[in-house]
Amino acid sequence: MSSPNKARSTRIIFIVIAAIIPLCLFPFIILSSGGRGNSAIFPILFFCLPVILLVGGGAVWFGIRKYSHSRLGKPDILIAKDELQVGESFSVQFAHTFANDITLEELTIQLVYRETATYQQGTNTRTVVYEDIVEKYELPAGNYRAGHMVADNYTMRIPPDGMHTLQVRRNQIQWFVRVKAGIPKLPDYVETFELTVIPELAQEEEF
Repeated sequence: MSSPNKARSTRIIFIVIAAIIPLCLFPFIILSSGGRGNSAIFPILFFCLPVILLVGGGAVWFGIRKYSHSRLGKPDILIAKDELQVGESFSVQFAHTFANDITLEELTIQLVYRETATYQQGTNTRTVVYEDIVEKYELPAGNYRAGHMVADNYTMRIPPDGMHTLQVRRNQIQWFVRVKAGIPKLPDYVETFELTVIPELAQEEEF
């Protein structure tokens, strides 16, 4: 599942921001204390200003995204199996109680295939990501009141001609169940739950 990874990524972002901001504020502190003759400060300022803008913009985007998630609340997803064979069917239980009054442009449960390939072109490295929504279930869009609950059960299937999960140096093949909600004027709420597809073909009676 991806939720622990997401929490770990959030902690890393905060640690990086906490480390960079004091470093970038240091030249301004030196200048304000009267150290204007120190010419070495200006190259640091030249480096720090773009970093401050980048970190500031990232922090704003992160804050808006967190607000978007808090508006919707966290859906409950239960996947019968997270290790599957090629061609195997599995069930996904979805339940959500809305935390606030909210308008949704879309609310979908998706089975997603993603292939990532990294190429070396001279001294440059290029990464190409291909993504295919294999199955999609749509819940009604529109206005929802705080406390309203939606719940349903879906059956999804890894295609019989699909590829198993792959993790090698320059190529990755991944499968996800993804919840996506479109919220007007805010970033989409997106949460993914990674599946492991093993290199075995499911028997017909399992379909």
